[in-house]
Amino acid sequence: MHTETEDIATIDLNGGAEAEITHGEQILGAGLCGCGGRIVFASRRGDETDLWRIDLDGANKILFARNAWLPSCSPDGKWVRFASSVVFKGYKIPAAGGAPIPMTDEVPGAEESRDGRFVAYLKPTAAERSTLTIAQAHGGPPLRDIVLPGGSWHWDPNNRAIDFLGKEGRNAGIWRVSIDGGPPEPVVNFDPETIFNYAWSRDGQRLAISKGVWSSDVVLIRNAQVK
Repeated sequence: MHTETEDIATIDLNGGAEAEITHGEQILGAGLCGCGGRIVFASRRGDETDLWRIDLDGANKILFARNAWLPSCSPDGKWVRFASSVVFKGYKIPAAGGAPIPMTDEVPGAEESRDGRFVAYLKPTAAERSTLTIAQAHGGPPLRDIVLPGGSWHWDPNNRAIDFLGKEGRNAGIWRVSIDGGPPEPVVNFDPETIFNYAWSRDGQRLAISKGVWSSDVVLIRNAQVK
């Protein structure tokens, strides 16, 4: 699954047979639920950002929650976490539909580990480096904090570490830091190319990466001589 500027599409592992799932949307985040039969996504329409649910074949699209974004599905596919787009607050809602439940112990944007035991979320801080909080998935006080010296992050396939986009010297790529402590270790890099986004397959055996090279030009513009 990949999200573009507007819509969501699928493509097979050989790089062919692309199929568009949504049409005419302005996607602001999406998540694959359960065994992969459904997708939840946030879409902006005018001044509102709402959460929608749709089957993988593009059928049965329904409005899931209003004024919501940052969707994340639980590994068992039974719950969807999301953030309010109006107030700084996190919620979860049954994947089959129902009333949202406030997550009083979490910050919006939480992601559950694949085994369903833990949840991670960014802790608000004024520091340059982000702090990631690890907690029990079903409530309770935080277990520990991890300093995250990088950008986009996800749980690793073994549920004992956090993978993130980072850079040490010239080595820019995906790094891994254990939730039990210790320095980050490199997982993969494509230097001098930049990794823009990535995702592990559900069995943890494949890694999909969006990568490329930033380029820019300098343009000199002179005022036309007035005659």
